[in-house]
Amino acid sequence: MSKQQFMAELKQLLGDIPGSERDEALDYYENFFLDAGEENEEQILRELESPEKVVHTIKAGLRDTDSKD
Repeated sequence: MSKQQFMAELKQLLGDIPGSERDEALDYYENFFLDAGEENEEQILRELESPEKVVHTIKAGLRDTDSKD
């Protein structure tokens, strides 16, 4: 999987959360890849494992935030 594929799938999987939260998450991961550099893209993809795992983490964080309000 390439960075572009990862980001496209991440965007699709985040389609059911509010737009501002989705945009913030996508910006975060885009910058995460940029900061690591193109030469480390494969390593980052291995560390993140899958877009599904990242989405699970993001949504769990959102649920925790909602329950504290």
